[in-house]
Formats: sequence, structure tokens, C-alpha cells
Amino acid sequence: MSQRFLNVLAAKPGGGPATYVNGVEREVEIEEKQKIVNLTYLAGKYRSPWCGCLDGYFFIKGYFENKDDRGNEMSFSYCTKTANLYEAKSAFLNDIESLGYKLDSETKSCIDKNSHTSFNKIIGISIVVIALALILLKIIK
Repeated sequence: MSQRFLNVLAAKPGGGPATYVNGVEREVEIEEKQKIVNLTYLAGKYRSPWCGCLDGYFFIKGYFENKDDRGNEMSFSYCTKTANLYEAKSAFLNDIESLGYKLDSETKSCIDKNSHTSFNKIIGISIVVIALALILLKIIK
């Protein structure tokens, strides 16, 4: 699996963001940060919480039960490039658990429901495309 990016808002004193790569807090490269920003922008059209595939990445945005030092709600975005949604979801859950974060109930429900739905959509679309390609080949020959 490629690198996993977790961007947590309001995670530091004063509400500053924290970025974790593969479960470790660090500064990210400009290109990496731009990818996160682009995916977050694409996901902006969806109401939070949301998860699914965007531009070849598994993407989640939602909220934690945890509050920052001022009592503010903490939101996050997460992305990783992968073809295996179950692996991506499992890595995400392991990352947040190791960091001590807990998902709020609405985000948990969204991830459980939508990760299966997204995977089924990908399979369905793939089957339709393959079927159309086979029909087209048969017509051409």
C-alpha cells in the first residue's frame, strides 16, 4: 500500500492542523500537500462525513469524538492510493487507534456503509465496461 495521509484539524494548541504519514506526525512535501488539498477540494461537494474513491485514492473526511484543548470538534481528512478498499479502511482504523483518536458515531456509520457501497460500485462499473467492450468486439468481428 502507498503512503497514508491523515490530516487532522484543530489538533494542536490554537487549533493548528497536524499531518500524519503512515501513522507518524511529520511535515509533508509540497506535492503531497497539494494532492491532499486537491482531494479535499473534490470531496467538498459531499456532506461530511463522507468516504469513497476520488481520483484513484481512497478518501475519508469526518469527525472525531475527541476535542482539542479548547473543546472544539476535531475534523480530519484521510487519503491513500490503493486498489483494495478493505485494506485502506483497515489501515485507517489502525492509524487512528494508534494515535488515540476515536471516530464519532456518524463518521463510523458512514465509513461502514459507504466503503462497502463504493467497492460494489467499482465492481459494477467494471463489469459493465468489460461487457460493453466484449459486445463491441463481437460486433466489429
